Amino acid sequence: MQVTGMLYGSQLLQFGGFPTAEVLGPDASEEQIKALIDRHGSVFVKPMFKGGVGKKGKAGLVGRASDLRTALKEKERLYFAEHLHGNQYSKANGVTFEGAVPAEHEVYFSITDSTRFRAPTMTLTHHGGMDIEELDPGMIAQVPFDPLTGLKAPKEIISPLVQHLPKLWELYHNFGMTTRFEARGEFNVFHDCYRALVQALYDENVTRNVFAVNVDAVIASVLLKMLWTRHREGAFGEKALETAAFTVFLYGRMIGCVAEIDDHLNRGRDMDTRTPQSNVRFVA
Repeated sequence: MQVTGMLYGSQLLQFGGFPTAEVLGPDASEEQIKALIDRHGSVFVKPMFKGGVGKKGKAGLVGRASDLRTALKEKERLYFAEHLHGNQYSKANGVTFEGAVPAEHEVYFSITDSTRFRAPTMTLTHHGGMDIEELDPGMIAQVPFDPLTGLKAPKEIISPLVQHLPKLWELYHNFGMTTRFEARGEFNVFHDCYRALVQALYDENVTRNVFAVNVDAVIASVLLKMLWTRHREGAFGEKALETAAFTVFLYGRMIGCVAEIDDHLNRGRDMDTRTPQSNVRFVA
């Protein structure tokens, strides 16, 4: 599931206790829009796309209005806006009105599962967000997430960051990283065993690695749960079980390769994704 834009994103952030701008949807009345402008001085008008769509700001698909007439004009311009990013074509269906928030600094922050660090990793810069791809790497902090890690930022924003970034981590950790077996009332003993194993390896200092999601383990856990009873009854042999796991993994790998190639082609990045030798280390 992808939640993009502030119409629904603000509700998710507020659920995690993170402050957000005031947002109105495409059905907002003229009276509501005018009242929003009166409260905040101006509003940002943004088109609503399904899924993640990048480069909207650079394409001129963000409007700003300090009066109702301009806001309605921007609504008309952006309501069914069309956008081409790489080879991805998208058409909007609606707009949002976001109350402007006075700010001295624009901070870009994200949390992702990093294949480089094999851990949740935060990316942070106070040099703006829209042009982050063009920033010098030295202007961007990218480190595995750790609540004790210090953040280099202007003194004026250190306190707000310290207060609010942990809330984003909790939201991401509780609802973005974990599988939802429990939420569906399901229990997978194989998946539970895997989670207990990697946690024990870490707790007992067998390894200090922080384990991210392992695709092989997920495939094995799901397949074993689906087929274990039939396997124990003799209706599904060991060879067939092995073939099933290999086939599912192969399909997943093929899809992953296609997605990786598409990502690099669209972003114009070098396809060489090998880890530099200087970053490779032996773990006993």
